[in-house]
Amino acid sequence: MCGTSSPRLHSIHAPYFIIQRALPLLADGGRIVSLSSAVTRIANPAQTSFAMTKGAVETMSRTLALALGDRGITVNVVAPGATMTEVNASLFPPETAAFLAGQAALGRVGRAEDVADVVAFIASDDARWVTGQVLDTSGGLHLGARVALAGVGRTG
Repeated sequence: MCGTSSPRLHSIHAPYFIIQRALPLLADGGRIVSLSSAVTRIANPAQTSFAMTKGAVETMSRTLALALGDRGITVNVVAPGATMTEVNASLFPPETAAFLAGQAALGRVGRAEDVADVVAFIASDDARWVTGQVLDTSGGLHLGARVALAGVGRTG
């Protein structure tokens, strides 16, 4: 694999080298937030190589969280599930969006702002005690069958 360049390998190389270059510039008490994907927790043979690269990012982040803890730097990962944006809307035709929404506990496909809000939180001082974690931002994708249980979760 030496000397080859694959778009999937950039999923590993880019975060590693960006963090490596930024560390000397990062103030004590700073934040590192990487992006992964729900595919690290969902078996999908069509996304094996992608899942492997995101798993590497998660492992790197846990290791860095331990290594940088003495500097008060937190290192976390945000792992979106199916998230529709202006750029990828063509990947979510109505039947696909409906299927994925039916697989999520919150009953819809994610939006860019859903993920952005989690990134903003984990980068803020409010998350100063959170490090080495993967924050699932999938709306509860693939938690299990969505079954209506009489009286559960309803008020009034």
